[in-house]
Amino acid sequence: MDIFLGVSREISQLIITILPSVVIWLCMNRSFGAAIATIAVMVIALTLLKTLIEYIQRDLSDESLHATNSLYYYLNGKNIRLDLSDAEDSSRIDEYYNVFDNIYNFSDVHYSIFCVLLSKLLSFAIMSALIIAVDLRLYAIVLLENIIILIINAKKDKLDHEFDEEISKNTKRVKYLSELMDDFEAGRDIRIYNASSMVSDKYANELQSSRKIELKKQRCDFLIELAISLLGLGELFLIYLFAINKYASGGLLLASFVLYVSASKLISSSIAEIVWVASILHTASIYYDDFEKYLKIEERLRNTGADKPVAGEAAPFIEFRKVSFRYPNQTEYAIKDFSCKIDYGEHIAIVGDNGAGKSTLVKLLLRLYDPTDGEIYFKGKNIKEYDYDSYQSVFAPVFQDYVLNAFSIRENLIFDYNEREGLIKGALEKTGIYNKIIELGLDRPYSRRFSEDGIELSGGEEQRLVISRAYCKNSEVVVLDEPTAAIDPLSERNLFQDVFDGIGSTTSIMISHRMSCSKFSSRIFVMEHGKLAEQGTHSELLTLDRLYASMYRRQAEYYS
Repeated sequence: MDIFLGVSREISQLIITILPSVVIWLCMNRSFGAAIATIAVMVIALTLLKTLIEYIQRDLSDESLHATNSLYYYLNGKNIRLDLSDAEDSSRIDEYYNVFDNIYNFSDVHYSIFCVLLSKLLSFAIMSALIIAVDLRLYAIVLLENIIILIINAKKDKLDHEFDEEISKNTKRVKYLSELMDDFEAGRDIRIYNASSMVSDKYANELQSSRKIELKKQRCDFLIELAISLLGLGELFLIYLFAINKYASGGLLLASFVLYVSASKLISSSIAEIVWVASILHTASIYYDDFEKYLKIEERLRNTGADKPVAGEAAPFIEFRKVSFRYPNQTEYAIKDFSCKIDYGEHIAIVGDNGAGKSTLVKLLLRLYDPTDGEIYFKGKNIKEYDYDSYQSVFAPVFQDYVLNAFSIRENLIFDYNEREGLIKGALEKTGIYNKIIELGLDRPYSRRFSEDGIELSGGEEQRLVISRAYCKNSEVVVLDEPTAAIDPLSERNLFQDVFDGIGSTTSIMISHRMSCSKFSSRIFVMEHGKLAEQGTHSELLTLDRLYASMYRRQAEYYS
């Protein structure tokens, strides 16, 4: 289809180029009827070709859009699968936005190759044969001039790529500030703290930075385009100079003169378009290399084991063996020489002050990160031996910074896993929010971001809904990483009561810097500076009268 479109266009161009000289030649031979007939036939042919070209272009436009959307799909799919250490890295984020913002530079490169390049090469070959037969010197000059343009365009492509990288970094900041001003929840704080001027000023400054980069790019483009235009004008002058000289010396008839000039101009435009396509292909190769490089980022966590966890009990169920961990580009350890065993069906509470390493421990267990040193075992096997996705399916985590999407309540609970539909009622009942959600409607969208019909829930209701989502996953281990940090202690205690009643015999790990969860737990791990400082039941640790007892009394005094 691309080739057919290109050939159709070139046939039209060749007809337009040759027709004047043919008509002049017929008129000079007084074949006026033949001239009129030739014009009529050519006009009909051009009209049919134009109609055909427009039809094919519409079809190709749809294909091009599909190709572009597919590339965005693969890029975002890769972004979701990246290891968390890469996904959180600022340089990786810059890479992503650079590729995302420039996919259009190579998404329809097939069109440039088949539709333009091949057809222009055909036109170039035909017209070259005509010009070489008349004057080889002019042909050499036209060729040399366009080689110079090719070199200039190659330099321009390199500069454009550098500018686009700068623009992409700036665009990321502009996009963040734009989303911040559009965010309903952030808008409350901005208004209350009278920060609108500050945010607006930051946004204006980033826009100004973008404008400066764009102006710098435009100046470079102008100078390059000016140089190319001057070369083109010089070439046009030489074409007419050679043609007039040939005609004056009797080397060309009038019809041949017209054909010679038209053919020379067509060669020049064909070479210019070939150079333009070469420039596009060069640009496309640069940006495609960025795209391919991003897709080839190693998914280290996924590229390990292939085993699948077998459901059922095991002793020990979960085990940490001398695990140490530090975050990328950090020198201090967040976890140091941590060892513990968790049995099937246990309810573990992990407590400690902020920065003690509680949440990091969960990230390691879920394999969002791998330990720097030491090993983690699940059912007697190193977790690296398990297939990554199969291993993560074992866990139903609820994080402190949970996300409820602007989808329906049903989709927030089970996503698109329709086999979990039957678990919704029980999950909502376990968290005590069933009547509320049924009254609102499972198919009502959460948030009013895209729908006036959207619902808003209180903080406590949101947390119950998120915990219900964990129940809907029906996994072997429920992990609650400070999901109740935003609600008051009494509401938290009531929620914990409902949660532990709902969990039943399912293994659970609860993280909190509050002590209200500890009484519901089988055992308590007390974290301090990334290490396991104490472990035992609530009463055992109070009797021990060390760190846990001190924390418990401190909170009790505060709440009393």
